[in-house]
Amino acid sequence: MKTKFITILLFFCFVAPLATTFVVLQIQKERVKKDVKWKMLTGINKEELVLLKFTEEEKQTWLNWKHSKEFEFKGEMYDVVKSEMRGDTTYYWCWYDHEETNLNKKLDDLILLALGSNPGIQGNQKTLSIFFRPLYFSEFIVTV
Repeated sequence: MKTKFITILLFFCFVAPLATTFVVLQIQKERVKKDVKWKMLTGINKEELVLLKFTEEEKQTWLNWKHSKEFEFKGEMYDVVKSEMRGDTTYYWCWYDHEETNLNKKLDDLILLALGSNPGIQGNQKTLSIFFRPLYFSEFIVTV
């Protein structure tokens, strides 16, 4: 019974920091979305907007839509303020969302860390493995 409790406690100690950080970043992301929405409602200065142009094919392949007024393009988040069709090209006047982009990158890093696929950590693990290998493994020569 005592070993089960210790096992559960250790598991919780490993998972809790990652889960807590993930939840906090999600809450911050929602706050940023609300802030941007209020800026859009109160009117954003035209000089602060980014103009992006896409054909229909480019929209299908390059844009990852989060909802009708928000998309991700090359790892960066944009909120659509105004859109216009001219021929086969769609023009989007967008607010480049620095804060949400940074939060998304932090979330991605956290997920990579949790999954153990962070290249920096993998390099450290390989270095530690090379360091500890001679301490724990020795080669036996078997002669017949």
